[in-house]
Amino acid sequence: MTIGNPIQSMGAREARDNLRALVEDIADGKGPFLILRDAQPMAVLIRYAEAERWQRIDRALWHLHGMQVLPELAHASAEIEAIVRGQRTPTMAELRAIDVMHDIGALLYPLGISDARQRFAEILDEVGSGKPRILVTGGRLVATLIRPMEYDRLMGLSRIVAWFKMHGLDLADTSDEASYAWLHDFRAGRRPESADADEGSAIA
Repeated sequence: MTIGNPIQSMGAREARDNLRALVEDIADGKGPFLILRDAQPMAVLIRYAEAERWQRIDRALWHLHGMQVLPELAHASAEIEAIVRGQRTPTMAELRAIDVMHDIGALLYPLGISDARQRFAEILDEVGSGKPRILVTGGRLVATLIRPMEYDRLMGLSRIVAWFKMHGLDLADTSDEASYAWLHDFRAGRRPESADADEGSAIA
């Protein structure tokens, strides 16, 4: 996983000239890489598999929003439980502010390394306008360019994802039906089976 690793910065020209090596580094679990132009953050390069994972997380959160559960409103992990239990009802303004299309959920366009290098300045502008790009090498979808502000949003969601996983719901690997069942059980005070299993494994 690249999100959460120390981020490495470089200029746009250096990134363009070494793009193939950067993509290979991302494939090996290195990065993420912050790309700057005129000292301004333009894009962050992360693994494609990780972008896919965050797409699934965003979808799971969207479903929770439909049940008026907005964990993003929590300022600390301790507040998430009250929100999940329905003790903190979101306002319509809060729902509208959070339920917007994020970059990671947008249609991702694949590009070969050679094409990406030739159009690098243009691609950075496209990414900056909220259009992520996938970099392809050897026929594999390897890396994704996203906006720095989107990267920061995902970093902020990490504690929410960790809280749900600790309580038995993996937002990256769930269905709408499973999320609804988990929420029903959690509010009824029933411990999800996965949480019990994790605890038993830890004790063992």
